[in-house]
Amino acid sequence: MGSKNEDGSRDKSRFSEFAGNGFLPLDNSKTVQSEALLPNEFKDLELNLGRPRRYWVVTLSILLYGMVFNGTTNGFASPALVLMQSNQSGDDLVLTDQELSWVSSLAGLGYPVGTILSGVLMRYLGRKWATLTLHCSSYVFGFGLIYLAPNANWIFLGRFVCGICQGSCNCIIIVYTLEMCINQKQRALVGVLLAVMGYSGTLFINVLGVFLTWRQLALTSLVMAVPFVVGLIIWVPEAPQYHLSKGQSSLALNVYDQLFGIHFRPSVQYFLNQGSQMSEDLEAESFQGAQKCQSSLKLLQALIFMLFYQFAGYNVICFYAASILQTDAKYINYQSNRSFWHSLDPALVAAVFVALAGLLGVVFGVYLVQHFQRKNLLITSALGTSLAFFALGVLFEGKKGNVSNHIGWDLWLPTALLVIHILIFSTGYGSIGFPMLAEMLPPAMRPIGMSFLTTMGGIFTFANAKSFSDLSGVWGQGLTFIVYGAINFLGAIYIRVCVPKL
Repeated sequence: MGSKNEDGSRDKSRFSEFAGNGFLPLDNSKTVQSEALLPNEFKDLELNLGRPRRYWVVTLSILLYGMVFNGTTNGFASPALVLMQSNQSGDDLVLTDQELSWVSSLAGLGYPVGTILSGVLMRYLGRKWATLTLHCSSYVFGFGLIYLAPNANWIFLGRFVCGICQGSCNCIIIVYTLEMCINQKQRALVGVLLAVMGYSGTLFINVLGVFLTWRQLALTSLVMAVPFVVGLIIWVPEAPQYHLSKGQSSLALNVYDQLFGIHFRPSVQYFLNQGSQMSEDLEAESFQGAQKCQSSLKLLQALIFMLFYQFAGYNVICFYAASILQTDAKYINYQSNRSFWHSLDPALVAAVFVALAGLLGVVFGVYLVQHFQRKNLLITSALGTSLAFFALGVLFEGKKGNVSNHIGWDLWLPTALLVIHILIFSTGYGSIGFPMLAEMLPPAMRPIGMSFLTTMGGIFTFANAKSFSDLSGVWGQGLTFIVYGAINFLGAIYIRVCVPKL
């Protein structure tokens, strides 16, 4: 068990992991009075949790799969924009450039709606029913509209509804998954896996986009929801924190029994008893602290950081990768008369490597954050994405009107630059951007502050995605990339000057 202090009181640092899991606030001014409440098995807690029960592993696997919806919604736009415009799939619905810009960007407007609804539904319906009624239904309904679309308006509505699902991914799924963990090691692992699953969904949908039509891609995305819905209904329990918020301690204990085994009941029971009394004091203190602190400046700092984060270009590259990499139509038509593999659209194939870079980048970022200061990683990420955009701008300006009929300069060089951009973004911004945002805010205002920031983030995402298409139509892609490069350079300066070291 925990060590004892010089005065004989028990050191409660051993139990601080439980205090940070959302429902067990730790009051260090109180000491443990009864040895009977803390069994000997508690000292082996970390060892036992190193061999998690199968029920917990399956539960976490199902919930982590829910984050794939975020990746498929993001990744759908890249192949779909090419297929909807080129009529390669033989579909009678072909969209204009202006319509395609709405297809790519409208998910960003749905995102803040999803975040707001998530908070309300989680509170009143619980995590499980909020996931079913908002997360799953918006995903299925959105891709269903796209699959059945008789005109562009159905696709617009479908993308907006899919954006609502993205908002719920970054609220309900993250909260629900983390609340199924009982210590910091588990939460750290789950945090990494959530990011990996999101990027995996983007990669998977880009691979399918090489072989399928956009309607088939939408149908496949819809069908992917079936295992999650079934697993959620028949296997995953309600989060124990929701039971506690309703005063249902016995139900919360039953969930922990299912997840970790009956031998944790005495330890958890003790902290439930302590936490139920201390949580009211903690909420009162937080409310008073929020009124006293002058936190508006920190919120503004975080908001500006969110602006640069969203304009770092991940969504633009993710949505428009295949469109940016499209080569001369003559080349594609020429290749279509050859074998199956040579008939594939080279732009769609190249976009797969861009999506793969995002997955590799976030994995690499997990390693880098253990060895380098996080603020320096963010500055490097901002400068790297800026240089990649400048290089793309120079490349596209230099090849205006000089499109060749062979793969090389027109395809693989911009592909390499897009891969570098996404790789650098994912190792910095993509890996630690949101955690840094949360830490920039005072603890008392983090819940409402992060809700506000994620809502504004969705609006910035829409502006970023929509502006790329509109500016490219006026200035051309080359100058548009240069403008985005300048924005990223300003972001690096802002991080250097205004973002604190955390």
